[in-house]
Amino acid sequence: MYLFGVCAMLSALIHVLTLVTVGRYDEVTPRVAETIHRGIPGSKLVLFENSGHVAMLEERERYLSAVRKFILSD
Repeated sequence: MYLFGVCAMLSALIHVLTLVTVGRYDEVTPRVAETIHRGIPGSKLVLFENSGHVAMLEERERYLSAVRKFILSD
């Protein structure tokens, strides 16, 4: 329940471009990541279908591509 209270405050706390990443099998769960994403206006959410908590290692090329695309986007 605490997490959802924090998520409700995200729009007041975060004013920068934000990339939220989550693995399908992450302990955080895609549902929580979606809540975080919705709480940060203009954020981008990327779900890694074949990963747990360390998508940057488990799907390295796709992860790097997503980060690169996010950094280079307007």
